Amino acid sequence: MLFFKTIEKDFRQQNPNHKRPIGFDHWWQDTDGAHLLGVFKDVDLFVYLCNAKRYPTNLDNTHILPDPPKRLPPQYTVEVKFVKNDIEIDEFRNEIKKRYKSTFTVENMLGAMRYNSRHIRVDFCDRKDYESILNSGFIGIQGQLF
Repeated sequence: MLFFKTIEKDFRQQNPNHKRPIGFDHWWQDTDGAHLLGVFKDVDLFVYLCNAKRYPTNLDNTHILPDPPKRLPPQYTVEVKFVKNDIEIDEFRNEIKKRYKSTFTVENMLGAMRYNSRHIRVDFCDRKDYESILNSGFIGIQGQLF
């Protein structure tokens, strides 16, 4: 597929240890033929394609408008539990983004909000940031350890 040939060089530079061929496991077009949908099991490729800037703008005189995923897979996600409600989500997001440059999303987890605390989901594009938090066992925000 021309799409993967176009992005392969940059993908291989970003993921030098990735040796498998890249591509969709399954793909299809919607009923009007305007949207191409694809499924793949390759987590590295999924994370790479979450950045809309990595998509080509045109292929064979066809304009491409990407609609990348809004969240990363669990292999790149940290749940910060029991964060006090007096810490605003924007303050939390700013501190995380200052400390970890590969932060993708920071959001409250629905269904985990209580009257005094909540859980927050943090997605990282770089596996090293994810692993550093897991290896340390905690994360410090506004003088509190979570």
